[in-house]
Amino acid sequence: MVSGLSRAAITRETDPHDWNSIDHYMTIHEKRLAEHPFVDQDIPNTLLFEEIDGGVPFLLLRGELYCHSRIVLEVEKVFELRRGGNRPQMRGVIYKYVGYARGGNLLLKYHNLHEDPDIYIHRAYDPRIGRQLLYEELSREQFPTFTEVLDEMEQLVQLL
Repeated sequence: MVSGLSRAAITRETDPHDWNSIDHYMTIHEKRLAEHPFVDQDIPNTLLFEEIDGGVPFLLLRGELYCHSRIVLEVEKVFELRRGGNRPQMRGVIYKYVGYARGGNLLLKYHNLHEDPDIYIHRAYDPRIGRQLLYEELSREQFPTFTEVLDEMEQLVQLL
């Protein structure tokens, strides 16, 4: 079970979190939320984008996404912004995903919230007892996309 959750063997030629036009990113983001089978469409998510400007413009995505089987995904992502030609672009730089069962145990954690933001941490938990099953450090290319995080949570719920 644990080996099926590891992302350490993933090799990608390109960075899935690299620069993207803001319009394209927003379209894909909304499409994935609307179409992913694990997202509970009956409970509105609280995910909101807000622009933060501390001298350099950033975009923050924060909130909770409600999934089937009483699962919640807390999301905090920070994107740096730039003008790419005549289209504004964004690229993720800080990530935090925490999945858990409402009133229950952790399912997973992904983040790069430490001194070296180039190290991405992945933890998976047994949803029945909350015991950590997996800890690994990933490269940016191995770090999952939002959809892949939802896929992993759905896989972990099958343990319940």
